[in-house]
Amino acid sequence: MSDLIEHQRQIEENLAYWNRKPVLREIYRDFHRTLAAYLSEVPGETVEVGSGIGNIKEVVPGCVRTDIFPNPWIDRREDVYDLTMARASTSNIILFDVFHHLEFPLDALDQCHRALRDGGRLVIFDHAMSLAGLVFSSLCHHERKGFLKPYKLRGSRRVDSGYYADHANADRVLRRRFDELLGTDWKRIALLRFPAIRWALSGGYRGRDFSAVVPKYLIDRGEALLSLVPWLAALRMVVVLERLPSKGSGL
Repeated sequence: MSDLIEHQRQIEENLAYWNRKPVLREIYRDFHRTLAAYLSEVPGETVEVGSGIGNIKEVVPGCVRTDIFPNPWIDRREDVYDLTMARASTSNIILFDVFHHLEFPLDALDQCHRALRDGGRLVIFDHAMSLAGLVFSSLCHHERKGFLKPYKLRGSRRVDSGYYADHANADRVLRRRFDELLGTDWKRIALLRFPAIRWALSGGYRGRDFSAVVPKYLIDRGEALLSLVPWLAALRMVVVLERLPSKGSGL
């Protein structure tokens, strides 16, 4: 149970930081607006899996917030490896800062594919692996234990497998190996990689906030310029996958 305890501990810490860092709330509202622009309009629920502190409803009020922990703000419990949604019932599934915690990502994507309707979308927000992203994730972020270790695609989940995090996995699976691993079941609608300068300066949940020291116009100009070289400067990424009609086989 150590992995579950660690996740819940981090959720509680994040909520405390969220409540006392207004800049963080502004930044994440912008992130959520980016995701909301890509949501499918096919009928069905929009579900966030792994909602953490549940802040997405500030931007997507109809979103169903789920997690493996029954916190007061969570609408229902869901496990990404064993989703309760009926087959082809869901319009959108959102994974916000969840993918890097998936020790067996293809098993989780199987579940999302099963639950989504044809034309439904899986919208993923996670870490990007540019040169800056490599430095940031390996030296600066608190989740460094599993970074760039050999990774698995499928496996048998064990409750005692320990807390898992690898910031490189979204880039490795969803960008570099998309055609090989996912191209027959998903259409990639969008792949956005951006520097997220204000987020980095804010220190995220746990770090010291330096965002007020730099004028906003300089941050905006830096974002525009560095967005032209995502291989160098991207820290965050959005990947939007649309479910293709099933051909009777899994991933």
